[in-house]
Parts: sequence; C-alpha cells; structure tokens
Amino acid sequence: MSNKSLFVDDDPMLLKGIRRQLDDDYDLGTACGPEEGLELVAEAGPYSVIVSDMRMPNMNGVEFLARVRGIHPNSVRIILTGFADLNSTIKAVNDGNIFRFLGKPVENGDLVAALQAGIRQYELVTAEQALVEGTLKGAVKVLSEVLGLVNPTAFGQAARVQRVVSALAHDLEIEDAWELEIAAMLYPLGYVTVPDQILEKVAKGRVLTVEERTVYQRHPQAAQRLLRNIPRLETVADIVACQAFSREDFHRNSNTKRVQDGAHILRLALDYDEAEVASGNSDDALEKLRRNADLYEVGMLNSLERLISAHSDHEATEVPVCELQEGMILANDVLDQRGTLLVAKGHEVTSSMKERLANFVLAGRRKGGVSIDTVSVPKQLFFLQQKTRMNSQQTILLIDDDARLLSALERRLVDEGYQVLTAISAGEAHAMLERNAADVIVCDNRMPGVSGLEFLGRIKRKYASTKRIILSGNVGAAQAFQAMTTHGISCVLTKPCDFDILCSTIREVTGHSCEV
Repeated sequence: MSNKSLFVDDDPMLLKGIRRQLDDDYDLGTACGPEEGLELVAEAGPYSVIVSDMRMPNMNGVEFLARVRGIHPNSVRIILTGFADLNSTIKAVNDGNIFRFLGKPVENGDLVAALQAGIRQYELVTAEQALVEGTLKGAVKVLSEVLGLVNPTAFGQAARVQRVVSALAHDLEIEDAWELEIAAMLYPLGYVTVPDQILEKVAKGRVLTVEERTVYQRHPQAAQRLLRNIPRLETVADIVACQAFSREDFHRNSNTKRVQDGAHILRLALDYDEAEVASGNSDDALEKLRRNADLYEVGMLNSLERLISAHSDHEATEVPVCELQEGMILANDVLDQRGTLLVAKGHEVTSSMKERLANFVLAGRRKGGVSIDTVSVPKQLFFLQQKTRMNSQQTILLIDDDARLLSALERRLVDEGYQVLTAISAGEAHAMLERNAADVIVCDNRMPGVSGLEFLGRIKRKYASTKRIILSGNVGAAQAFQAMTTHGISCVLTKPCDFDILCSTIREVTGHSCEV
C-alpha cells in the first residue's frame, strides 16, 4: 500500500525542515501554498495523507482540504494550526472533513504518530472499498449473466451497453467508475415489471402505443426501488433512475454531479446501441446521435465518436459450438431451430453460456455454428480489464531460454494453425499470462532462475484449466510421475522433442479435434 504523503504550507523553511526529518522514512511531497498543493493533488495524486497549514494566503487550510476532498475523497486530511485557529479547526473536525489537527510548533514524534495513523486509516478505507467494489461487481456480473441467459429479450442489450459504458468511463477518466459499470449491468432490472409483449416490441424497434410507452417508461424507477434495498448501491440506483433524464430534468432535481454524469453516459450508450441495432451500422448510429447532439454532453459524444471510429474494423466468423472459447464476443443473436432467442448478440462467451448452448445442441434444438467477432481490438476497447481472446484458434504459450529453438517451434505451430505466444523466462511468461489467455503452456524445465516445473507448479491453481506440458532433456519415469501428480503437469516430453509428437500431444490434452 502506498504511503505517499503531501505537506502544504506557505513557509518554505518549514517544508524544508519536514523533509529533513521525514524524507528518509516516507515518500513525501511538498507544496508552497494551496494553489501549488491543488496542482500536485490533481497531477500526482492520490496521496495517502495530506497535511496542510491552517493560515495561508488566498485560501485557508480547511478550504484547501475541502477542495482536496472533492478531488480525492479517500485521502486522509490533517491540519497544522496555531492556538488562535483552534475554534475553527475544531469545527472542521466535528464536521467530518478533517482526520486530525496538530498544534504549531509540532513535535517530531507527534507528527510521525499522526502521519502513521493517517496512513493506516487510508489503507483501511481503500482496502474496504476495493473489497466491497470487487465483491459487488462479481455478484452483479453473475446476476447479469444469469438474467441475460434466462431472458435474453429483456436483458440481452445490457452486455453491449456495459462495454460501451466501461470504455466511455475509462476514456473520460470517471471517478468511481465501478458504480457506473454496475448501473450499466443492472439498468434493465425494472423490465421484470414490464409485460413480455411490450419488451418484444421494443427489442424489434416497433412503435409502442401511448399506454404501452407509459408502462415501459416506468422501468427505471422500478429498478431504482429494487436497487435501493442493497447497501452501497444508492448512487447506482439513482443513476439507473435518471437514465432518461434531460438536462432540464436535472436542473429540476437535486442530483449530484456523479449521478448526472453517470446517467448521461448510460443514456448515450443506450441510444447508440438502439441506433446501431436498428441500422446495423455504427456510422449510421453515430450520425443519428449527431443529429440529436443537443441531447448529450458534447465531451461524452466526442469520446464515443473517437472510440467507435478508432475500432470500427469488425469481422465475423462461424465456429462450432464446441469451439467456443471464453472471452469471445457473439457477433449475432443465437437462435434455436424454432427461432427463439437463446443469447443476444454482443454477449461475452462464458462457461455457463457454453454449457447452455451445448445442452441445446445435445437436445437437438440447435445445429450449426455460432457467429463470433474475430477482431481483438474491440475486445481491448470495450473490456479494458479482461484478457484478449477473440478468435477460435487454440493458443499455445512456448517458454524456453533457447531463442533459436523457440523460434523454430513457433514457426511450426503457426503453420499448424495455432496462435502462438513466446517467452524466454518464467517472469516474462507470467506477465504474458496476465494479458493473454492460453490453452496450453509448453515449458522447458531447465531455465535460469525459476525452473519450468517450479513455474508451472506456482501457476497451477490460478490457471487450473490451462494444460501444461514440460520439456526436459533428462527425465526418468519417477520424475515424470512426480511432475504430473505434484505440479499438475499434463504431459512430460523429452528433449530433443519430435515436432509431430509435440503436436499430437497438444491435440490430445486439449481435445482440439472433438466436435459437437
């Protein structure tokens, strides 16, 4: 956890003294005055702890730290003050804006104790926030996936909207983007109150009657009422409720800027998706949004245009259901033989989706392949936190410190139709696995630093579904048995390895030749 701290005072000599006392033990920044302090907070933050003098020109310490709170609310704020400022400082503490105040001149021991307490407080707050956000997002993702599979007509759009919202939030550097991403997953929750025939008409772009539109337009408020029952999702609930608000609506309501920005982004993503589905073309969809540009925030619309135009080269390919891989994106709706929608286009392939589609194949309700998007760039655009995995090729990670052998194996495997990643060390391989998904890892055992067996043993739990093959120049039956049982190795091959045997082994461990 970072212990980066910032001291702000208009006395440069005091700042130099603090640096002499604390610089060896802490990562310190100093700012001579509140203006410089705000610049550092914006450019180099967040800081764990920010310590500010009370009396400074143009802006006192309480005012400065109030501004800081608006930029980085988790930063712990401490005031340095003389006794003449005691009443105003106590008021600031009681109002909840300041963590602690110290009298000037401050003893070194008191300053160190306050700084350490501030750092501990920051770690507690950020650790709890990370845990809550991770748990909530994981639970919401499961719920959203289940709803999308059970009722793809009502919830199929959410997967596409969520990717656009995530990309916009990242490009616009939205604070607390997790709330907006959850809102993008759960905005259709109110659809449970809308009759199916109305939802089907909306999905097909048909005109609703006045009565039907009245019923349909109530779904954001229905979703808000449901979400309000979940602790920490109050802002998410408000974003969902305001998704159809105009600028005038916001002027008439006392919503925070975070809710307003989130609702505007969600509305933009929804309108873009509906226009793209109706026209079948992203350029036409953007043109429709431009014609109604006064409905959207200019910066948000410009951001969407940049993102879409920069990643517009989509292709689609048909693959058998058995070759679907997690992380693929469905390019078209998946229907059964009766024309019933099973999964809406734009969904990311998950293990539960694969199982559902495979069951429909086995039950005789679906034949043929599934159309997927084969271009990796849109995956990187819309799933910024996910690993890239967009085509149906088997991906092999080769690890060997012999560059010539590595190059030769790579050429042969590419010729066989595999997608190949290469690494010359365990460290490089680990970094590559963080960015890319691999079906098979083929690793030399004797490498400098960490051996192949040790490396594959370390990653066994995290990448349990990835098949692992070890190459060794000198291995006996006992060693091979131990490798396969202790380290979870799929197969042990001796070096020099016959290439045909390697390919045959890869096919065996992946079941690549199977068909459904």
